[in-house]
Amino acid sequence: MNKDKLRAYAREVKKGYTLMKEGNYAKAKEAFFPFVQLMRQFDKRPFRLFYAYSLTQFYTGDIEGFFETYGELQQVTPSTEEEKKMKQTLEDVFFNVMEEMSK
Repeated sequence: MNKDKLRAYAREVKKGYTLMKEGNYAKAKEAFFPFVQLMRQFDKRPFRLFYAYSLTQFYTGDIEGFFETYGELQQVTPSTEEEKKMKQTLEDVFFNVMEEMSK
């Protein structure tokens, strides 16, 4: 992959984080999607990116996608305390969704 293409991906990821902070989850999900797919092709799971992507899936109602990404993140060991807290947040969301679905 050439540097220009890598820079374009990086711009989109940065844009996704900005959109997410603004509460525009649908556009953030679109911005993250190409890079998430690329990482999946190379069997890589950058924790923060997949965490953010899973939240955009949840907030846009893509529950099946959220479950898939959540499952992928269960295979990733958080490397910092912040990532451990992020993982716990996702687990809380997951269990709340499961509880709601069982009603």
